Amino acid sequence: MTEQLQLLSRNPLERTRDVVTSGVARAASLTGRVAAAAIAISVAFDQSYDRTQVFTVALAVVLLASLVPIPERVGAWTSPFACALVLFAGAMLFNVGAGWALVPLGAAAGAAEAVTPRTPSRVFVRAIAAVVVGCGVTVAAVAVIALLVEG
Repeated sequence: MTEQLQLLSRNPLERTRDVVTSGVARAASLTGRVAAAAIAISVAFDQSYDRTQVFTVALAVVLLASLVPIPERVGAWTSPFACALVLFAGAMLFNVGAGWALVPLGAAAGAAEAVTPRTPSRVFVRAIAAVVVGCGVTVAAVAVIALLVEG
Protein backbone atom coordinates (compact mmCIF):
# COMPACT_ATOMS: atom_id res chain seq x y z
CA MET A 1 0.00 0.00 0.00
CA THR A 2 2.81 2.41 0.86
CA GLU A 3 4.60 1.68 -2.42
CA GLN A 4 1.38 2.30 -4.34
CA LEU A 5 0.89 5.66 -2.60
CA GLN A 6 4.47 6.60 -3.40
CA LEU A 7 3.89 5.85 -7.07
CA LEU A 8 0.68 7.91 -7.15
CA SER A 9 2.24 10.87 -5.36
CA ARG A 10 5.10 11.14 -7.85
CA ASN A 11 5.18 13.79 -10.52
CA PRO A 12 3.20 12.83 -13.68
CA LEU A 13 6.28 13.44 -15.84
CA GLU A 14 8.29 11.05 -13.69
CA ARG A 15 5.57 8.41 -14.03
CA THR A 16 5.48 8.95 -17.79
CA ARG A 17 9.27 8.60 -17.98
CA ASP A 18 8.89 5.17 -16.39
CA VAL A 19 6.54 4.07 -19.18
CA VAL A 20 8.04 5.78 -22.25
CA THR A 21 11.44 4.53 -23.28
CA SER A 22 14.26 6.96 -23.92
CA GLY A 23 14.50 5.98 -27.59
CA VAL A 24 10.81 6.59 -28.25
CA ALA A 25 10.87 10.00 -26.55
CA ARG A 26 13.99 11.12 -28.41
CA ALA A 27 12.60 9.86 -31.72
CA ALA A 28 9.36 11.78 -31.13
CA SER A 29 11.30 14.96 -30.36
CA LEU A 30 13.54 14.58 -33.41
CA THR A 31 10.60 13.79 -35.67
CA GLY A 32 8.68 16.80 -34.40
CA ARG A 33 11.61 19.15 -35.01
CA VAL A 34 12.30 17.77 -38.50
CA ALA A 35 8.62 18.04 -39.43
CA ALA A 36 8.52 21.58 -38.04
CA ALA A 37 11.57 22.56 -40.12
CA ALA A 38 9.89 21.13 -43.23
CA ILE A 39 6.69 23.05 -42.49
CA ALA A 40 8.68 26.26 -41.89
CA ILE A 41 10.39 25.85 -45.27
CA SER A 42 7.05 25.18 -46.98
CA VAL A 43 5.61 28.35 -45.40
CA ALA A 44 8.66 30.29 -46.65
CA PHE A 45 8.04 29.08 -50.21
CA ASP A 46 4.30 29.69 -49.93
CA GLN A 47 4.52 33.30 -48.70
CA SER A 48 5.53 36.35 -50.69
CA TYR A 49 6.00 38.50 -47.59
CA ASP A 50 9.77 38.90 -47.10
CA ARG A 51 9.61 39.13 -43.30
CA THR A 52 7.71 35.85 -43.05
CA GLN A 53 10.20 34.19 -45.38
CA VAL A 54 13.18 35.36 -43.33
CA PHE A 55 11.53 34.29 -40.05
CA THR A 56 10.60 30.81 -41.29
CA VAL A 57 13.99 30.15 -42.88
CA ALA A 58 15.74 31.27 -39.67
CA LEU A 59 13.43 28.97 -37.69
CA ALA A 60 14.22 26.03 -39.98
CA VAL A 61 17.98 26.67 -39.69
CA VAL A 62 17.80 26.73 -35.87
CA LEU A 63 15.67 23.58 -35.81
CA LEU A 64 18.02 21.70 -38.11
CA ALA A 65 20.99 22.91 -36.06
CA SER A 66 19.31 21.49 -32.94
CA LEU A 67 19.51 18.03 -34.54
CA VAL A 68 23.31 18.03 -34.62
CA PRO A 69 24.68 15.67 -31.95
CA ILE A 70 26.37 17.69 -29.22
CA PRO A 71 27.48 16.84 -25.69
CA GLU A 72 24.62 15.99 -23.33
CA ARG A 73 25.36 18.92 -21.05
CA VAL A 74 24.54 21.42 -23.82
CA GLY A 75 22.10 19.18 -25.70
CA ALA A 76 19.91 18.90 -22.64
CA TRP A 77 19.16 22.61 -23.07
CA THR A 78 19.12 23.02 -26.85
CA SER A 79 16.50 20.38 -27.62
CA PRO A 80 13.82 21.76 -25.25
CA PHE A 81 14.68 25.27 -26.45
CA ALA A 82 14.14 24.24 -30.08
CA CYS A 83 10.80 22.67 -29.16
CA ALA A 84 9.74 25.90 -27.43
CA LEU A 85 10.73 27.85 -30.55
CA VAL A 86 8.48 25.61 -32.64
CA LEU A 87 5.57 26.22 -30.28
CA PHE A 88 5.92 30.01 -30.22
CA ALA A 89 6.75 30.30 -33.91
CA GLY A 90 3.59 28.32 -34.58
CA ALA A 91 1.64 30.84 -32.54
CA MET A 92 3.16 33.64 -34.62
CA LEU A 93 2.46 31.83 -37.91
CA PHE A 94 -0.92 30.38 -36.94
CA ASN A 95 -2.81 32.16 -39.72
CA VAL A 96 -0.14 31.70 -42.39
CA GLY A 97 -0.53 28.60 -44.56
CA ALA A 98 0.45 25.47 -42.66
CA GLY A 99 1.95 27.50 -39.82
CA TRP A 100 -0.84 26.36 -37.51
CA ALA A 101 0.66 22.84 -37.57
CA LEU A 102 3.72 24.10 -35.71
CA VAL A 103 1.73 24.54 -32.49
CA PRO A 104 0.82 20.86 -31.99
CA LEU A 105 4.24 19.78 -33.28
CA GLY A 106 5.97 22.04 -30.77
CA ALA A 107 3.75 20.83 -27.96
CA ALA A 108 4.31 17.16 -28.86
CA ALA A 109 8.07 17.56 -29.31
CA GLY A 110 8.28 19.52 -26.06
CA ALA A 111 6.34 16.84 -24.20
CA ALA A 112 8.67 14.21 -25.63
CA GLU A 113 11.66 16.23 -24.44
CA ALA A 114 10.11 16.59 -20.99
CA VAL A 115 9.81 12.83 -20.55
CA THR A 116 13.23 12.00 -22.04
CA PRO A 117 15.37 10.68 -19.21
CA ARG A 118 18.44 12.81 -18.71
CA THR A 119 21.38 12.50 -16.37
CA PRO A 120 20.55 15.52 -14.20
CA SER A 121 16.99 15.35 -12.98
CA ARG A 122 16.14 19.03 -13.54
CA VAL A 123 13.48 18.50 -16.17
CA PHE A 124 11.19 21.24 -14.88
CA VAL A 125 13.93 23.84 -14.63
CA ARG A 126 15.01 23.11 -18.21
CA ALA A 127 11.43 23.02 -19.49
CA ILE A 128 10.48 26.31 -17.86
CA ALA A 129 13.72 27.98 -18.90
CA ALA A 130 13.28 26.71 -22.47
CA VAL A 131 9.73 28.04 -22.67
CA VAL A 132 10.67 31.47 -21.27
CA VAL A 133 13.80 31.80 -23.40
CA GLY A 134 12.04 30.37 -26.47
CA CYS A 135 9.25 32.92 -26.14
CA GLY A 136 11.73 35.75 -25.67
CA VAL A 137 13.89 34.70 -28.61
CA THR A 138 10.85 34.33 -30.87
CA VAL A 139 9.54 37.78 -29.98
CA ALA A 140 13.02 39.31 -30.33
CA ALA A 141 13.54 37.63 -33.71
CA VAL A 142 10.21 38.91 -34.97
CA ALA A 143 11.04 42.44 -33.76
CA VAL A 144 14.52 42.43 -35.34
CA ILE A 145 13.21 41.01 -38.62
CA ALA A 146 10.38 43.57 -38.69
CA LEU A 147 12.88 46.38 -38.19
CA LEU A 148 15.58 45.18 -40.59
CA VAL A 149 13.75 43.47 -43.46
CA GLU A 150 11.88 45.53 -46.01
CA GLY A 151 8.56 44.35 -47.44
